[in-house]
Amino acid sequence: MFHGEIPNFIAELPKLQVLKLWHNNLTGSIPSKLGENGRLVELDLSTNKLTSLIPKSICLGRRLHILIMFDNFLFDALPEDLSKCVTLSRVRMGHNYLIRPLPNGLLYLPELSLMELNNNYLSGRYE
Repeated sequence: MFHGEIPNFIAELPKLQVLKLWHNNLTGSIPSKLGENGRLVELDLSTNKLTSLIPKSICLGRRLHILIMFDNFLFDALPEDLSKCVTLSRVRMGHNYLIRPLPNGLLYLPELSLMELNNNYLSGRYE
């Protein structure tokens, strides 16, 4: 079991495509450069104690298919750039402290087949 913050060097690995650090004791922020390599396809940071914003760079290469971060202490809003991630098929962000309306276009991503946002503080109207 890992504990403490996610080291910044992980976000700087040039060929990183899959990162699974679920069910550890990770705390603090998600590295702001995570996803900047443009190759990230799957990210699972669920069931930790992460307390930060979700980095805007998370889907920089627009290759991200799976984003799983449920059961943390993530706060604020989902990044607007997430709605540009046309390859995104699964989003599991339940049991966090997410607020505000969802980013425009997130519900209309062409590959999206699963979205779990239960137990958050989202607002707005969705049709």
